[in-house]
Amino acid sequence: MLTRVSILMMLGLCSAAAFSPAAAQQIYQWKDAQGRTHYSSTPPSSGNYSVRGVRATQAADAPAAPAAEAKPESEQCKQARTNLAVLRDSPSVQMAGADGNPRTLNDEERAAQMRLAQTILETNCK
Repeated sequence: MLTRVSILMMLGLCSAAAFSPAAAQQIYQWKDAQGRTHYSSTPPSSGNYSVRGVRATQAADAPAAPAAEAKPESEQCKQARTNLAVLRDSPSVQMAGADGNPRTLNDEERAAQMRLAQTILETNCK
């Protein structure tokens, strides 16, 4: 099991290798007398150790966009979320009737509109 110190040491070594292309291409791994695993760019002064290769990578010309900066939500998704919230939270909801005048939805119509908004969200939105 890796201890916090050995994990931090390993992260430091990997970071140094990643940011310095001229850095050593080998990492040495060994366990001390207490059974803790250590990593270093130089071998231990005594005892058994193993050599791990480190692959150098080139940084991409253009950094990839983080997942948090995904494309903005579509208008359809925004409208479906708004509709669902209104249908769920408002005591009465009105829609334009066939004659164009507003009318209050009954419980069945409200449930059908909620199912429609939920279906749109599930199929088209994240």
